[in-house]
Amino acid sequence: MGEKIKSSLLFPEKKTLMHFLKHNMKEPLQAHEMTTQELNQLLHDLLCLLDALLNNPFEKIILTDAEGTILFINESYASLISVEPHEVIGKNAKKVLGKDTRMHIVGQTLKPELHDLFHTANNDAVVRRLPLLSGGRFLGVMGKDLFDNLNDFYKMAKKAEVRYNTLIPGQTLMKKERPHRARYSLDDIITRDPRMLKIKEIVRKTALTSSTVLLNGETGVGKELFAHAIHRESLRAADPFVSVNCGAIPETLLEAELFGYEDGAFTGARKGGKPGKFELANGGTIFLDEIGEIPMVSQAKLLRILQEKELERLGGTSTISVDVRVVASSNKDLWQLLQEGTFRNDLYYRLSVVPITIPPLRERKGDIPVLADHFIQKFNQAFSFQVRSIDSKILKQFKRYSWPGNVRELESAIEFAFNLGGSGAEVLTEFKPFQSSEGMDAASSSLKDRVAHFEADVISKALEGAGGSVEKAAEMLDISTASLYRKIKQLEMQ
Repeated sequence: MGEKIKSSLLFPEKKTLMHFLKHNMKEPLQAHEMTTQELNQLLHDLLCLLDALLNNPFEKIILTDAEGTILFINESYASLISVEPHEVIGKNAKKVLGKDTRMHIVGQTLKPELHDLFHTANNDAVVRRLPLLSGGRFLGVMGKDLFDNLNDFYKMAKKAEVRYNTLIPGQTLMKKERPHRARYSLDDIITRDPRMLKIKEIVRKTALTSSTVLLNGETGVGKELFAHAIHRESLRAADPFVSVNCGAIPETLLEAELFGYEDGAFTGARKGGKPGKFELANGGTIFLDEIGEIPMVSQAKLLRILQEKELERLGGTSTISVDVRVVASSNKDLWQLLQEGTFRNDLYYRLSVVPITIPPLRERKGDIPVLADHFIQKFNQAFSFQVRSIDSKILKQFKRYSWPGNVRELESAIEFAFNLGGSGAEVLTEFKPFQSSEGMDAASSSLKDRVAHFEADVISKALEGAGGSVEKAAEMLDISTASLYRKIKQLEMQ
């Protein structure tokens, strides 16, 4: 096979195609100097070369016109997006690749996009989009898939990191290895709930811009996970991700933490000054958790950063330019704070360019089984246990509970059960009592569920007072033992 390929690239008089092309790069091609046989051979070899380039099984290539209409797609690219080439030729790339494609954008701007994150139906990819020009004439746009699996990209980057450190000891090539980095991706947000899946899709799209995002939701719903995921999905993913809990920093220190300070700015200031969180996040993302806790004076300075992209350190006289994307969150109703006069109107609208409200766990109880399974796997790995599941009766109780602490409370409950069950447990049956008998969500529970919850609570207390004796508990409740046994069975109590 090797001989066949070699002979097809030979001209008469043993001139190779590459030699011929190299010669004619400087001198115009003079057709009259070639025989018909030579011209036919040249045309044949050029077509063979073009076919080998476009249909290389190791390259994923797509060509479109300026409007994004697909002119060519090779088998490798078609396989990546699960289509047949003949099915998509002539169709617009938006219909085939999704509305996030930028092939038509490159066709209009003629500016190459050398590396970009693109979300296919099956995976995340690193792609390249190039305008094809010849003699000032636009021919089309070529899209190439550089990495159709981000794990391959990270492996390659890690190898580069090792090589770089060998050449220049002590240096760090990959920014993702720096202390300020996002730990969670969208894959870490476990859900089957339609509302949550829609939010994940919104996050995926929003991440590709630099717009400010405001995450609303109760404590424990996962706002921080979404903030990390926004950064991980963005074009800033390799740059710093800095998280600040505004509610945990004393008001007197907040500005110094956020905006930094110069030498001698206040008593106890570090010699030489210190950069603030915004400077540390320059080029990347800053997550301002519990944004509602920021005092009015600091709100004005934060607004300036959002508007002017610059800050001034405490005690400083010069401005520092920063390019930072802001993701904020609050478990308080910022609109209510705005009405009360404790939150600036102009800052609110600057922060809530993309408002996202994460629903509490009690409104998505279908997620409880999948979340519980996820936490079981997590603690199995952490404690080297082999727990398989939760007792079905306990799981039903979980679904009746309102979970005021949301996903964080569920995780805590399962970790508690691991501690009680011991390493030999295969099914979790012991859980700490719920926070209160009023935990049942009145808005989302039926009257029947709430009555059953109340009955179960009363019976549990009676049994506890009777030392576990059903007969004594029945006596205390003034019902027959048979009735109490029937109630216990109906309520699926232990």
